[in-house]
Amino acid sequence: MAEYDALEQRLSTHISELSKILSAGLHCTAGCTDCCMAFSILAVEADRISKAFKKLPEPTRRQIAGQAKKDTEKCPLLIDGLCTVYAQRPIICRTHGLPLAYINEEQQAIEVSVCPLNFSPEYQFSREELLFMDEFNAELFLLNLNYCEEHGLDPETRIEIRTLVQEAAEAIKA
Repeated sequence: MAEYDALEQRLSTHISELSKILSAGLHCTAGCTDCCMAFSILAVEADRISKAFKKLPEPTRRQIAGQAKKDTEKCPLLIDGLCTVYAQRPIICRTHGLPLAYINEEQQAIEVSVCPLNFSPEYQFSREELLFMDEFNAELFLLNLNYCEEHGLDPETRIEIRTLVQEAAEAIKA
């Protein structure tokens, strides 16, 4: 989906710029999985992950499917601390570790979410040090709405990564 790729590219540009500004505070590296939880995602992103999963080597898919059956908070797509679908990971995964900002219009405030491994709760961010997510999320929700309309899906439904992996593994067996 070209529109999703464009969103991803714009976000990547912001992430790259912000990572340079905050390089001294960012401690995220390959193998850090503290943020990698088995959460739910939108259908448009689930489709991308499902396709990426199906392209993985069979032993890798089998290992991931086994992990998806376990009752753990960690994302089942991780193997040895690395994301097996890294290039197709959801938007939320791309922003892990960065200071994320959300406009709270009701309280006329900016709410900031940060990784405690990177920044202390006392750290005061300037506007230039924040990744404002509202615009990106609004575009993602619109892309998901369009995707769901095209595929006859409920745009309000979120898909558990664990369930997605199990269903994709079953589809390959069929």
